[in-house]
Amino acid sequence: GEMEFLQRTIGAVRNIRSEMRVPPDKHAQVILRGCDSSRRSVIEENAGEVKRLAALSDILYDQEIPSQSASAMVDEVEIYVPLAGLIDIAVEKGRLDKDIKRLQGLIKGAEAKLNNKRFLEKAPENVVTHEQEKLASCRDQLTAVQRNRAMLN
Repeated sequence: GEMEFLQRTIGAVRNIRSEMRVPPDKHAQVILRGCDSSRRSVIEENAGEVKRLAALSDILYDQEIPSQSASAMVDEVEIYVPLAGLIDIAVEKGRLDKDIKRLQGLIKGAEAKLNNKRFLEKAPENVVTHEQEKLASCRDQLTAVQRNRAMLN
């Protein structure tokens, strides 16, 4: 219901903040797009609480989305947090680029092992499974990091 929507919206903003390393003391704006009137009134009625729990200065609706905004979806509602002024974009880009390189290296290594017949024949099954799980996990992480990196362009 409506309260659950509110909780998930707050969760989405908090998740963006932690992924993009927004300091807890920096209050962000959030821009919501696609809120129907009932959802909008729920947010308005609980605006103080939402702002407090998600460390927000403003809740805006259906505005232009600045470049360098992080985004999330809750149901059909698009959530945008403009990052300029909240984080050092250049430093974040550098950190994410390093992370991408590191993950690409781990993926290459795991793929090389898993494409190696001798490894597959000689390694115990749990070692092979571990490599497969590591590969899947690194690919998921890489997707998330690349998505975050793309938001900073």
